[in-house]
Amino acid sequence: SDRETERYCNENIPWKHFIEIAVDEKAPDHSSLTRFRDRILRHYGSADYFRNLFDKVIRIIAAHPEIRFGESQIIDSTAVEAKVARVRNGEEPRDPDARTGCKGTEKRKDKDGRTAEIPKFFYGYKKHSSIENRYRFITSTHTSSGEKPDNAYFSGLLWHDLEVRGLPSGYYADKGYDDGEIHFLLNQLELGDGVALRSMRLKNEARCAVWKRIAESDFYKKKKQEHYKVEAVFGDEKNHHGLRRCRYTGLVKMEIQAYMTDIAYNLKKFMKTVFGLSPGLSAV
Repeated sequence: SDRETERYCNENIPWKHFIEIAVDEKAPDHSSLTRFRDRILRHYGSADYFRNLFDKVIRIIAAHPEIRFGESQIIDSTAVEAKVARVRNGEEPRDPDARTGCKGTEKRKDKDGRTAEIPKFFYGYKKHSSIENRYRFITSTHTSSGEKPDNAYFSGLLWHDLEVRGLPSGYYADKGYDDGEIHFLLNQLELGDGVALRSMRLKNEARCAVWKRIAESDFYKKKKQEHYKVEAVFGDEKNHHGLRRCRYTGLVKMEIQAYMTDIAYNLKKFMKTVFGLSPGLSAV
């Protein structure tokens, strides 16, 4: 948060050196960060400034001689809870852009003690990301309201990846991306198809041959070895970078939070990969 940033700048000497203030000098008030962010939003009218900053950082990382991105990419999304509670009957929404969405399932017991899987609902936003599978750098990201389907942003992430890193060998994703247009796009670009297939695909005798060819490919068979990597990235961002919950209200400010979180994650990953510095030294 802005208050935590102010506290770190006052207590941590390396941070003081980074922002070029004297050891005995007091850091700017946290409200300065708010005014600075609001000034950028008024000037650009969107999160474009922060998206360009994210793009610049990942391009610098990709161009470093000691960095060689992995052969494939992994795409997934994660839910981010809104800063405010759900809208109650008759009340105006405190966050006009947050929506109720469903992300996965959870096991619960009914009144008879039987365990059943039910949809896991949340109120807020989704962060859609693409990571490379060697160092797990986040190469592309997009933020949407909670009700949007995951597969709607696959192609946008893919085209951005091509600009940043060139052509990978293929893509992995879970069943939420099992869409005919996505499979067609990967086939047209001659990329490996590691998008998990729903069981119904292999039950349709008329079209079974197409899906069997995908399911029996060597690239597809590696999906279980690869997909967990993106979940680990989201877990790191939620546990160590505050992505579990929105810090502000509104889609644009959630986009800013997502870009800044991804930038911080990528820079820490870069420092560990190139210079051997531990990401546990988060205060440095």
